[in-house]
Amino acid sequence: MTDNPFKTEHGQKVSVTDRIEMVRTFDAKQCRSALGLFSLQGTVEKALRARLKRLERSPRR
Repeated sequence: MTDNPFKTEHGQKVSVTDRIEMVRTFDAKQCRSALGLFSLQGTVEKALRARLKRLERSPRR
């Protein structure tokens, strides 16, 4: 079973706007986990892939 990084202590974020806002703070592991979710909105998937690409491209600190 895939961990759902969109779950919070207050429940699950389901709106596209909420999810895209959350993606901005995700690390690579969270992005990969979210990409494995069933019925992911297309716009959210695009945001996840873009975030993952940026993270992989950025130099390690």
